[in-house]
Amino acid sequence: MLYRVLGVAFLLAALWAPASHAQSVNLFCLNSLNKWVPASPSAPCPVSATVSASVAVAPLTSTNISGTVAVTNTFQSIQVSTAGRNGCLVQNNGTHTMWVYFGAIGSATEAAAYQLAAGLSVSCAVGGIGVLTDQVSITGTATDAFFANFQ
Repeated sequence: MLYRVLGVAFLLAALWAPASHAQSVNLFCLNSLNKWVPASPSAPCPVSATVSASVAVAPLTSTNISGTVAVTNTFQSIQVSTAGRNGCLVQNNGTHTMWVYFGAIGSATEAAAYQLAAGLSVSCAVGGIGVLTDQVSITGTATDAFFANFQ
């Protein structure tokens, strides 16, 4: 590997040398049989590389904020806006349709919310690139249960 680097260094030195000091440089490569062979623009030195990566995932603690709809057709806050949120899931465990809204509760409407039939859920994940950190609110029919888990 050192010889490959030195060969490239000599080549660069020859290219940047003033015309009056230009020299001829022969470049050699180490082939797959560990033999030195001449290199040329039509047969450059082969380069092989191995790349590996690993990702350390920190364990997350989840918080169960499940409950029931308090008042029919009135949005109630499940969790306030949280910049450090890593994930969430809200599931309709009731028998009637529910609506989950991400954003300020004062702007919450059924038309702008995610509609959840019984048994369906919504996550705050955004296309695998992030997580919504807005306030999360819910409405539906009074006494219907919902599951809400936040990380």
